[in-house]
Amino acid sequence: MSLTEPAALVGTGLSEPHHDGSDAYVAERPDAPGGTAVVRLRVPRGTAVDQVGIRYVRDGEARVLAATLDAETETETWWRASLPTLASGTRYRWLLAGGDYGFAWLNGFGIVPHEVADADDFVFSLDRGGPDWHLGSVVYEIYPDRFATTGLDLDARPSLPLAKR
Repeated sequence: MSLTEPAALVGTGLSEPHHDGSDAYVAERPDAPGGTAVVRLRVPRGTAVDQVGIRYVRDGEARVLAATLDAETETETWWRASLPTLASGTRYRWLLAGGDYGFAWLNGFGIVPHEVADADDFVFSLDRGGPDWHLGSVVYEIYPDRFATTGLDLDARPSLPLAKR
């Protein structure tokens, strides 16, 4: 696989290295700022990666730490790395070095073979995701603009009379 080919930039699910914020990928979650979070990266077996690192930003400076081999199974290799937690959230991305990738970053966008801006980095947040009531709720999102694109020559805005001033 060559990352210079556009098709190599398209994720293929389980065949690519993967990380997200779920419990399988966050091994340790501190309760307060200043603690240390331990995050994990899954790399499928057969994907050659010689070294893995994690890049995070602290006090406006980028820092890279080496990740360590955490576990190996018949189908995957897990890497682990620690990063400090900040009250505002800690932005980070994974560095894949050697092997099939040469040099690439894994961030929220996917695998990219060049330096990228921090905007698509993963964010470790101490906030667990909202109030307790949302765990048993159903939320519907309605996008009215989706209904206005029928191709008919109609004005989708409501025709309400203007208030007199």
